[in-house]
Amino acid sequence: MKLAERYTHLTDKVLKELNRGLAKKRRSRDSHGCCKLIGELNRVYTRRSRILREILRLLPFFLAAVIVKHHSRILKIEELNVDPTGTKGALAKAIYNMPDNAFIYEKAVWLASSELGYNVLLEQVNPFNTSQLHNVCGGALDRKLGHYDYAYCKACGLKVNTHFNAALNISLKQGRPLSSRSFPPLNAREGNHSNDG
Repeated sequence: MKLAERYTHLTDKVLKELNRGLAKKRRSRDSHGCCKLIGELNRVYTRRSRILREILRLLPFFLAAVIVKHHSRILKIEELNVDPTGTKGALAKAIYNMPDNAFIYEKAVWLASSELGYNVLLEQVNPFNTSQLHNVCGGALDRKLGHYDYAYCKACGLKVNTHFNAALNISLKQGRPLSSRSFPPLNAREGNHSNDG
């Protein structure tokens, strides 16, 4: 979570301030100041890229911990082959920022299954309307530009956390099982433990 906060801080604050400063230097034709700011921007982009790589490395462990904490039996995810072409605003941003392969989720399910002692299922659901409809009343959410984290329901007027709302919609949809081929089966692992004793 600290890495995610750092990533957000660099994106929402540091990069915006540096880009504003660079625009100002360009307007005043300060080439020395421009070079310094471009160098700083490159360093921040590199730092942000490293943080993102580390987040993606740790994400399966984080997801597994959540699954174990709640003793979940199924992890449902939206289909990973969604084409963001033609989408706008918040939805496009969400799609482009999603991890791009099932490995993260497969590893999380395998780690959680190892801890819980039963196979946690991984299922894909069709993403149609998961981010558009209010989970409580079924009304359409007002997804205007900039309404990424929160949006108002056009039907009941409630302010809705779009991520939590989408997660609830995903949890209620019929899923299609995904088989995990990247990791050894749990019973093979348990067999190894019994031979150790």
